[in-house]
Amino acid sequence: MASRTVGSRRRLLILLEATLGGTRKYVIDLLNGIDKNRFQITFVYATGRADDAFRTELGELRKKGEVDLIELPMCRQIVPLTDLVCFLKLLRIIRKGKFELVHCHSSKAGFLGRLATKLAAPGTPTIYSPNAMALNISRLYKYLEKFASYFTDRIIAAANSEKQEIVENRIIAPSKIVTISLGVDIPLREKSSRLRDELKLSPQTILVVSVARCTRQKDPLTFLKAGEILMRQERDVHFAWLGNGELENEVKEFIQAHNLQDAASFIGNRRDTQELLSGADIFALASLYESFGYVTCEAMAWGIPVVATDVVGTQSVVINEVTGFLVPPQNADALADKIFCLAQDPALRSKMGENGKKRVLEAFSVRKMVTETEQLYVESLTNPSWVRAAADRVLSASGQLNFARKE
Repeated sequence: MASRTVGSRRRLLILLEATLGGTRKYVIDLLNGIDKNRFQITFVYATGRADDAFRTELGELRKKGEVDLIELPMCRQIVPLTDLVCFLKLLRIIRKGKFELVHCHSSKAGFLGRLATKLAAPGTPTIYSPNAMALNISRLYKYLEKFASYFTDRIIAAANSEKQEIVENRIIAPSKIVTISLGVDIPLREKSSRLRDELKLSPQTILVVSVARCTRQKDPLTFLKAGEILMRQERDVHFAWLGNGELENEVKEFIQAHNLQDAASFIGNRRDTQELLSGADIFALASLYESFGYVTCEAMAWGIPVVATDVVGTQSVVINEVTGFLVPPQNADALADKIFCLAQDPALRSKMGENGKKRVLEAFSVRKMVTETEQLYVESLTNPSWVRAAADRVLSASGQLNFARKE
């Protein structure tokens, strides 16, 4: 094992295919925050789904020269021939790198990385961060996750609600799941009126913003339907969507077909997203599922009250009726009702916004996330998987014995 170290540093491989959105931010925060005096990091990544932010951050990592970078052409979909080629390349990378620990992120990299580590370096511990486990897509993904769990030492859940989902689906033993909440930096600058100015909104108009990829998961049409409901009620509210994706044309067509031009705007991707978000009166998110909900946390850090769907991930960030409201998914009426509740009550918006900012400061900092992840790395390196497996068996036997005594 000593031959794997670089000086006193331990060799760590971080693997990611989904180089966009919250997953991208999570991994970049890790790469920047991890103590380079303790860990020698190699980052293997794909660019097929990379957003502009990732390309910029990748360039900054190259300039710093603290992380070894290797591009691998992974793709999101299951494409047998392409996946096989990537898998063989990954096997070579792992064998050559002699890594002491492998941390995989999201479904594709998570599956290929854990399997390749098992074959190329059987004694090397693996950690997996699902970043919203793909259980909602199809039953196939659930079976693949269960299969990959046999090659997994630890799964990091981004929220307790995600951990509960993993346990309920029996993906892996509960003792192998650890919750490490993700984090955001608290804004240190003033809020901006740029988005309100660009949309030419009056000071009295309530600006409702959603920042998300324009995908089925984020359910932009429910967001727009809530806006339509309030428009029909002649409420002075404007809905703005920031983010691109495969449903972009569908969203634009919906706005045109329902004559929502004066009540809703599709902004798309912007480099100044944080500045635009800061000017919102209310943040709304209609997601069908989440892992953590970075942008929800960012909105709360700005002191913006939230109306979001009551789903895994978000449930652990938003405290219902304290930092905002949680509503059932795919329910535009409930979403519109809670948005209007906040829209007509400035004092409630202010109170929930301050509660949210305080919650982020106390529970969701980047430094806390990095520190807890480093602690898990050290634990995984100190206690080999076979030791933990033996301990788990002892605990299990002890529990069965105690149960038998009670009977």
